[in-house]
Formats: sequence, C-alpha cells, structure tokens
Amino acid sequence: NNLRMRRCLLFALLVCLSRTQEEEESVSVQAEIDGVVYEDEKSAADALKDWGVDLVSTDSSLFRQQGSPDRFSVRGQDVVKSKRLANSAIGYVLRYGFVEDVLQKTEEEVMQADLAIGEKTLKKAVKRMQRFYGLKPTGVVDRPT
Repeated sequence: NNLRMRRCLLFALLVCLSRTQEEEESVSVQAEIDGVVYEDEKSAADALKDWGVDLVSTDSSLFRQQGSPDRFSVRGQDVVKSKRLANSAIGYVLRYGFVEDVLQKTEEEVMQADLAIGEKTLKKAVKRMQRFYGLKPTGVVDRPT
C-alpha cells in the first residue's frame, strides 16, 4: 500500500510538472501590433487586447472589453500553432472559415508562411460571423460575440 501510494504521488507530481512546462513554453510567432513586432505568443496575444483573449480557458463572464489595437497583422499559421491565439477571436474566425471567405482564398493559401492577416480582414470576418449567428455586425469583439 505504501509503495502504491508513493507511485501515485510520483505520477501526480510528474503530471503537474509536465503541465507547468507546457504552460511556460511560449510559441514563436510573428505579429506586428501598432508598429511593434512581437515574436512570442503571450506578448502578441496581450498586445492584441480583445482579439487575443483566450476564449476557451477564460470564464466568458470575466471578459471585459479592453479595446483593440489600431493596426495589427499576424500570420495565419502562427495563430494555429499558438494555443492561446488559436483559442482567441482571431483563431475562431480563422478556424471556421470566415477569414477564407473574406479573402476568397483556400485554407492552404491563408496558411502560407508569408501571408499576414490584418485588422481590416479580421474585422470583416467578425462581421460575417456576427451576421451568421444573428448578432449586430459591428466587427468588434465583445461579450455577445
């Protein structure tokens, strides 16, 4: 029994350590937000304000509108490889085809390494998504959206 308990505790410790390492590992991205270049996902997501909020891991009732940057661009492939950005408003409109629809490109074309998606495209994509779900099409990421 004592040996079994030690094994369980050791296993639990290893699981906790691996989760901590996963959370601390930052994915390299290329995003330009209001003239500043960001190369790690956390800084980029924070600078994106409402666009970068993790909508899956965060309680939506805690969402408070922070606004959005004036100008930004981020590569589609970076959004997909970053867990936080993939779970954000940008990730949502990208994952469900709203960006492809606005750009009139295929998913493969949107995921090209050199294709940056800007704020105008993303606002249009959000408007399309809002219309699709019967919301007022503002292009603004807010609590109802």
